[in-house]
Amino acid sequence: MDTLATGGAAKSLTASQIEDLRLAASKMNGVERRSFQAQMTLKYCQGSARQAETVFGWGRQNIEVERCWGILEQHWNGTKLVDVETMLSWASSMTWKGLHPILTLSNIVYQKGISLTKKAMKQVESRLQRNPLLPKWDILIRPL
Repeated sequence: MDTLATGGAAKSLTASQIEDLRLAASKMNGVERRSFQAQMTLKYCQGSARQAETVFGWGRQNIEVERCWGILEQHWNGTKLVDVETMLSWASSMTWKGLHPILTLSNIVYQKGISLTKKAMKQVESRLQRNPLLPKWDILIRPL
């Protein structure tokens, strides 16, 4: 039996189940289809639109998980984001599914040019779990 392990999660799908989900999505249209695709992306792909694109063949732009950013871009509509206050004002005034985002500004300044020793990097890499379908793009970082 062909199975797909999604990003190391306990969820797995057979090729037949993937085809069934593709077929179900193809029978829907508009908001209903995008909502279904987003739900399946959250359930089987840990919310990764890139993984859903690979597994199910659904366009990333059509998955609602990713649509929030497009809505924000439309909301800004070419406004010059000249300072932090302007950006926060525009971002907090947008709505997505009738909700306003909750924003917090981080003032943390990260140092540049810091690198890890090989030993320290091995410790970091031991926490990384790469998805075999998207090894460069889909990496699960296990907490300490």
